[in-house]
Amino acid sequence: FATMMAVSFLLPILLSGAAAIPELAQVHVITRHGARTTLTKTGALREEGKASLTPYGEKQMYDLGDWLQRRYSTEGFIGDYNIDNARFESSHVERTIASANALGLGLFPPSARGPANTLLPETVYRSIPVYMTEQRNDIHIRAYGKCPKFHDRLSSLYASSNWTNVEQEYKTQLTNLAQSATFAEYKNNAGYIPLSELWNVYDIVKVALTECDFAGIDSDRCATSQMLTDELVSVGLPWSIVESLAHFAESTRYSKDTAGDLLGGNLLFRIHGRMGGDTSSFPTSQINPGSGGSRNFYHYSAHYPTIMSVFASLGLVDPPNEVIPGYGAALILELYTDTATGENTIYMLYKETDEEGAMSVKFSGPCEGETVCSLPLFTQTLSSFSYTSPEGWCKACDNEEADICLTVKLNEKPTILAPTIPPSTAGSPPTSPSWAPIADGPVPSTLAPFMGLNPIPAPTPQPIVTPTPWPSLVPPTHEINDEITSSDENEFFNTWPPTPTPIQCEEGVSASTVAGAFLGGIGLGMAVLVALRYMTALRYSKDEDCSDSTDPDNIIDLDFSDGREYS
Repeated sequence: FATMMAVSFLLPILLSGAAAIPELAQVHVITRHGARTTLTKTGALREEGKASLTPYGEKQMYDLGDWLQRRYSTEGFIGDYNIDNARFESSHVERTIASANALGLGLFPPSARGPANTLLPETVYRSIPVYMTEQRNDIHIRAYGKCPKFHDRLSSLYASSNWTNVEQEYKTQLTNLAQSATFAEYKNNAGYIPLSELWNVYDIVKVALTECDFAGIDSDRCATSQMLTDELVSVGLPWSIVESLAHFAESTRYSKDTAGDLLGGNLLFRIHGRMGGDTSSFPTSQINPGSGGSRNFYHYSAHYPTIMSVFASLGLVDPPNEVIPGYGAALILELYTDTATGENTIYMLYKETDEEGAMSVKFSGPCEGETVCSLPLFTQTLSSFSYTSPEGWCKACDNEEADICLTVKLNEKPTILAPTIPPSTAGSPPTSPSWAPIADGPVPSTLAPFMGLNPIPAPTPQPIVTPTPWPSLVPPTHEINDEITSSDENEFFNTWPPTPTPIQCEEGVSASTVAGAFLGGIGLGMAVLVALRYMTALRYSKDEDCSDSTDPDNIIDLDFSDGREYS
């Protein structure tokens, strides 16, 4: 098989007259995680609950790593693990992180990790770091969950005749299936399980069948899968039809017509940049291949929508574009360098878990129908995408949540309209202002036409009328009395504010009577104002002629030197 693969790759080069044998320079492996527990998804593809990698799934990924080790170690391309030569990246979920670790164990066995440059015991081998991005910022591996434009297209797809015709064809069986206690939770208000929710039926049965295959026909797990498949047969919807409908639904969702290049382009741009592709036609600062430098081997631990989205972005027509990639499936891009000319060529492979070998994938676009494509022609393919940078993807997808998309939103400068009032001739009515865009600067305070409103001219300035000032209420100045004697029972009142001259109390006249007259004279509001203004200037003093200075009604009138009186 290896000989056949080598011949299929070298034949086009030999026929072209090239003398040198291409040398493998880089390998990029995009995988679906291994077998997992069940995962519920809504029609909007929102995952509910968490799915974990099973022991069988871990073994699948280990076996894939071992297969890669055998394929690439023959020419010395894969040797001992070196952090400068290999990089593992994953989406931010448990099943893909665990899958990356398992693949690393197969690709770099303990003998290839050694205790060199470490203080660990000889029986312990070094771990391999797996890099991941926070969920909302993962626009490379899980872009399909971060693209509102794609979800708008899904709504249109579910209403299309292509979708509804298939659903109507099996509506009777889907209605009967909805009566099952196992699957009833996925039915809609019309009483049947819509095609957009059929994934959940497919996944429950698929997980059971996968575990049965791993455990053996005599396992209790096979009893579960048998019960589920019998239930499908009883409603006239055997597993083979459920599987076909699921493949149709997923391949249509992630097709070129629905997903386009929105979901797989960012990852392809990253791979292209790491291959050293020409980015002169791309915004260099925006097409950054991401951290990781230039290594020989890259692993992207991903999901089946990731692989299907890459196929859709490249417009590939070969499998698996109509088949859901199985657990542990891998899409491999190999970069070869001509040792004589320095030219770079890409070779693409696809491997399913249960297949020992890998199949060649034919390119589309400038390399239509070929199994190899030069890096410059591959660059042309990416240049035809609807965006050529992560920032461009933000706009194409209407994403305003990822950090890079928020940066784009914040950097956008809105067009500001400001009034330009033409001069009016004498005796003519005022001219309505015209509105012209301002390139930059703050929004003018006179700006009116926001939120779609019609512009409103600024009001004519009115002359400022100066109000008549209130009479001065500033208290007169007094000298401070510094004479304080400890024997004086009113010691506190002999300090600031200054002591006014008391007016003698008259027999039978209470302070409340005086206060009432005062309030009647100038009004309640003025009294409150004056009281607040001069409360710190007033002092209470004992009147020697009053019979009881502690009487609360016996408030002493105060007389200031300017003749004003307050009580």
